[in-house]
Amino acid sequence: MARAAGLLALTVCTGSSAWGQGIPPGPVPQAPPAAPVPAPAPAAPPATKAAAATDAPEGLDPKAIDPFRQIDYTAYTLGKGETRLGVMSVDVAPVKDLQIGTQPLLDLLGIYNVRAKGRIIDGEVGGLAVTGSVMAVPVTDLLKQIGGRNAFGVGRRVFVDSLIYSSLGVLGSVKAHEKFSLHGGVNYLRATGRGQFDFTDLPVVVVPGGDEFGGEAIIVPKLAADLISFRLEADARITHVHSVVLQTNVPVFASATGTVGGGLDGLPEEIEDFDVALSYGRALLPSEAYRASLSYQATIKQVDLRVGFGLSGLDKPLHRSWIVEAFDLAYRFGGKYAKSP
Repeated sequence: MARAAGLLALTVCTGSSAWGQGIPPGPVPQAPPAAPVPAPAPAAPPATKAAAATDAPEGLDPKAIDPFRQIDYTAYTLGKGETRLGVMSVDVAPVKDLQIGTQPLLDLLGIYNVRAKGRIIDGEVGGLAVTGSVMAVPVTDLLKQIGGRNAFGVGRRVFVDSLIYSSLGVLGSVKAHEKFSLHGGVNYLRATGRGQFDFTDLPVVVVPGGDEFGGEAIIVPKLAADLISFRLEADARITHVHSVVLQTNVPVFASATGTVGGGLDGLPEEIEDFDVALSYGRALLPSEAYRASLSYQATIKQVDLRVGFGLSGLDKPLHRSWIVEAFDLAYRFGGKYAKSP
């Protein structure tokens, strides 16, 4: 009993001392609770079927309008390792900023051809490229079968053994707006032929836009012709799928040089045989050899489709040459998606 009274007195004294020191009595403070562990972030939802199927580069919205998609009439090229299989053209990019291709329909006709484009300037608003091509027409009989005896200016007195076309050009592209771009350039074409040409009435297959020249006929066995032309294209992109493109090509100058071989009796031996060069050159009116087309384009994932109509000032059978530009169906695959950085 005495021990209990002592403990009680000690407790009262201790409490009185605490109040005296300004420390209120109370329970012993507890340690602060631990911070809650954040819940793990939810897993990203699976990609949609459409997004998984697209070949758009990482970070690019599959439905975003791409101003760098088209590569046949622009200064843009395929991506490294990419291939484009089309009805009108087949192109492949073995290295960055360089593509090589051919026109398969002409190859099937025996008109073997190859072309190349190298991009030398690339930017956010446009680019600049150098183009080149070579085309060989080895047998005229095939051309006769397509268009008739005189379709290519080939008649009884005029025939063509072979024609070789080579061209060099510069092509530029400017993205004026996210939905509108302009493209243009200049092209130099040289045609060399062997056979028998009527120099006063050159076949349109040799020099498109050449008119008949007056005077007596001059038959030449060798001919070299030059053609300078300008091109202008514009494409308006309505959505990431649908767009409209206008393409024009206008030759502005043509020239030709023919070589005539002959001989004269009674002259010194060293000059009995001779070659004479005959030439002409003149500016061309746009109405003589223009080519223009307006087409609808659709870009559906890896497929490019183009359908349109056109006009031309060229004589037969080249009066429908605009078809090559107005129609196309192509499939792209391989490599990295072609897009200007």
